[in-house]
Amino acid sequence: MKLGRGGALADIFISYARADRQFVQRLAPALEEEGFSVWWDDRIQSGAAFAENIEREIDGARAVLVCWSQAAAASRWVKDEANRGAEDGKILSITIDGTMPPLGFGQFHCDDLQHWHGQRDKPAFQRLLAAVKTQLTGEHHEPPQARKPKSWHRYGAIVALSLLIFSGIGFALSGGLLESSSNEAQSVSIEPPRVQVAPIGIVGEDALLEGMAQGLRDHIASGLSRFSTLSVATPSTAEGQVDYRLDATLQVDDERLRLSTRLINIDAGEQVWGKTFDRDIQDQSAVALQDDLSAKVIAAVGDPYGAMLRNLQQQVATKDPASLAPFEAVLRHSIYRQRLSPEDHLITRDALERAASQAPHDANVWASLAAVRIEEVKHHYNRRPDAGAKALEAARNAVRADPKNSYAYFELAEVQFFLKDLGAFRAASERAYELNPYDSEAVAMLGILAGYAGDWDRGRDWTARAMALNPDHPGWYRFSHFFDAYLDGRYEEALEIQQRVNQPDYFADPYTKTIVMVRLGRMDKARRAAADFERLLPGGLEQFRELHLNAWMFAQPRLRRMILEDLRAAGLDIP
Repeated sequence: MKLGRGGALADIFISYARADRQFVQRLAPALEEEGFSVWWDDRIQSGAAFAENIEREIDGARAVLVCWSQAAAASRWVKDEANRGAEDGKILSITIDGTMPPLGFGQFHCDDLQHWHGQRDKPAFQRLLAAVKTQLTGEHHEPPQARKPKSWHRYGAIVALSLLIFSGIGFALSGGLLESSSNEAQSVSIEPPRVQVAPIGIVGEDALLEGMAQGLRDHIASGLSRFSTLSVATPSTAEGQVDYRLDATLQVDDERLRLSTRLINIDAGEQVWGKTFDRDIQDQSAVALQDDLSAKVIAAVGDPYGAMLRNLQQQVATKDPASLAPFEAVLRHSIYRQRLSPEDHLITRDALERAASQAPHDANVWASLAAVRIEEVKHHYNRRPDAGAKALEAARNAVRADPKNSYAYFELAEVQFFLKDLGAFRAASERAYELNPYDSEAVAMLGILAGYAGDWDRGRDWTARAMALNPDHPGWYRFSHFFDAYLDGRYEEALEIQQRVNQPDYFADPYTKTIVMVRLGRMDKARRAAADFERLLPGGLEQFRELHLNAWMFAQPRLRRMILEDLRAAGLDIP
């Protein structure tokens, strides 16, 4: 808490909810470092003097900065303080978790700081500084190097290539929390794209739909904000500062509700995705309909296999991996997760090692690096010494960089599983799911691993949810259901599941086909699948037991025995 010179009241009064105190402890010093005097209630005591202090400081401040969050939007104190700031014409708003300002404050511009962790050079903080200066001086201020639409893919490669040239291409790949060699290195971390959820239009004059439209929009915006690979812009954000816009209309006809959606790439001026959702409204509550529809839209747009990342991946897939900016390296990892080949693994790992050197405080980069490092244990792709320890170090770096990043906890859980620490795996899994239940990739993988850890009920439930969330999911989502049916003797059902995997470059596709064909007595097909499996298997058959079965199914001795019996029956010589 810093007063103005000579004991004068502060420039900025920060209004926030108690639950968000940790964020304000980063924000206030950052503003003070920029030369502003800041007041927040870190020292005064509760009681009668508390309200008097608040009233005096809020009246004397030149700007009231409201930190909106789920807790703040529900706080009477915060709304009262925001109202005083609005009445005096000095309110500034930010969202720190993606929550929109509540009714009565939506008309004020709200900057998005949900992915800001204290760095003063980040564009999100620079936008806030410009707004503060405009409020305090009465003159318009633009943030330095204002972000243009899609700047991450227009200029990211040029920036990264320049860094490579001027740094002599000397990166430290020590496996610890890497420090950049210069301030310029940190600036390479291109921000994730920004998406704006537009107000949902209503077809017709059904007044009952107005509340549902607003609720859907808020729920979708809140759900998308859980994905760390994108940023949700507020409704008042100018279109020139947004990369994508999600439009939707809502209408009702007799007993059917229709939500029509489309995702627009603003820079390209084209629709990149669209879908119509029809629901029977008979005997369904408005809340149930809202939850169902919003979950489908959230996953279809924001999921690692969703419309936005698929659109972004197209611009990265053919680029020279050595030229990728950090966020592009994260996108390159999402491409690898769909292909799952040793060649793609090596390309992606190299790109992420460079990205971690360039952006040492980026949680998404560290989480992706943890993922490719643990692949060295999971699939024996391009394995190096101490792969597990290096993966764990990267995962912990990701969590330290952003403790509310669901992707970081997902990768921490995955790493802990393959290090055979099932207690730590379950704890990190629960946290990842709590932070983002809409990420179908994370939910599917954690469900599969839960089954292998012995919790087949959770495995089925979580992978079923993942597939329902994203119908365009890759085939490996089905492995939990496949092995559950295979282990239980439901071989026709297992075959039906296996035939929908369709990942011909991934050794687990022909391997699962081999074992179920043996159980069904279709030996010619089993042998053909076994030949494909042997061709694709990293490390060779002599290492299959140790590098695959004991890595993935260490807690399932009966399943391991069945698999070995069937592979040997198909003619494979497995020690």
